[in-house]
Amino acid sequence: MENFNLIAGAASIVGLLFSILAFWQAKSAATAAKNAEQAVLRRTLGEELGLTCERTEQLVDLVEHSRFPEAALLAMQVMLMLSELPSRRAPYMDDDMRNGLLSAREQIKVISEECAKARDKAPIPSARQRIIQSTRETAMNLRGKLGRIKSEMDVGAKT
Repeated sequence: MENFNLIAGAASIVGLLFSILAFWQAKSAATAAKNAEQAVLRRTLGEELGLTCERTEQLVDLVEHSRFPEAALLAMQVMLMLSELPSRRAPYMDDDMRNGLLSAREQIKVISEECAKARDKAPIPSARQRIIQSTRETAMNLRGKLGRIKSEMDVGAKT
């Protein structure tokens, strides 16, 4: 009987150790799943911002070729994208990123208004040049933000 109690006690201790080990592994798996989810959401942010950058570069091309009606429409689309991103993806960006996107939205808003005016009356060359320059700068700033997000994803993938 003593041997049975000794074996039962040892089995209980081994069972406890296996339970602790299983709990530890489950906790590690939950952490890994959470990290994977975060990585996917950051990648999605990068893809959405990449699409916004492409549209902004298309806007530059339209403005450079004085296609102001199409530019005004595209500027409105880009402005809406830049309005949505900082709100939807706020947990995955810092204040600098969020403020940069909101600032780009305001710049695109001004560009949109200028393009809308130019639909009815062609702007003077200096005004057209200002619109082009402003659109280029906004496109470059957005590409810089995208580069920062991609860099953070690359660093996160290495760790």
